[in-house]
Amino acid sequence: MASKTWWYVDKYVNPQRTLELIWKNKLTKYGAHGKSKLFRAALRDYEERVHSLIEKNTCSCGLVLKDPTQILSSKNHRHHKSFTPESNPTFRGRVHLRLSFLTSKEHPVDALWNKLVDPHIDQNLGREKEPFRFDGTVLNKTWWYVDKYVRPKATLDLIDEEFGIPTSSPVAYGKWARSSIYRVALKDVEENLHSLIEARTCSCGLRLREDQDPKSILTNRNHRNHTTLEHEPNPKFRGKVGQRITMPMQRTDWQHSVDRLWDGFIKD
Repeated sequence: MASKTWWYVDKYVNPQRTLELIWKNKLTKYGAHGKSKLFRAALRDYEERVHSLIEKNTCSCGLVLKDPTQILSSKNHRHHKSFTPESNPTFRGRVHLRLSFLTSKEHPVDALWNKLVDPHIDQNLGREKEPFRFDGTVLNKTWWYVDKYVRPKATLDLIDEEFGIPTSSPVAYGKWARSSIYRVALKDVEENLHSLIEARTCSCGLRLREDQDPKSILTNRNHRNHTTLEHEPNPKFRGKVGQRITMPMQRTDWQHSVDRLWDGFIKD
């Protein structure tokens, strides 16, 4: 009887919970950062509903293959949350230093993924290309949902767990830079308002394809409620935001590019 060429592991089933456990263990900061890299990548796939290699033979959905070069053509992928079969999944595009730690050298798994992905994409939209299906085309949809900002309070709690009470300026600045965008997202959730959180991503999780006009986020009919995630075709938008997304070591008159973009859309 031929041996099985694929199976599932549950190592990356709940990456958010695993990250919480990593930071609760008494690891040094470098040890925790290094150990968390894989689970951060898995969490990002989980949030953005895409598949990619996390280890040499393992997809972020838990599918393990004897031959990793078959990862794109395999019909045995599963949904990250429901674990139901997903025979035609959406894959992550090219990645850039995703799993590297304390080095600018490309991680072997990232190098393998990029090698597998490159022949199947005919568009280059920057260091990280658009999600795609195995037929080699970028998704025909001009929009989709990501869950990165669905639970900003939980993400902020995780960041607090990770950094603890800052004992130096670099640590404090790092915590500030990581948490700033999620504080903005949390405010939108609490006030049930919609606004750009990234150049083409609304705080509700609606994301536009890279070739779409960011301003069309205002007319798109696919927004969803922040909490229930139900369709919300007529959302309330936030007004001008000024200096909303802050970063350390910037001038007092500095404005984040996303805030500047959003304010340009909103009439006085």
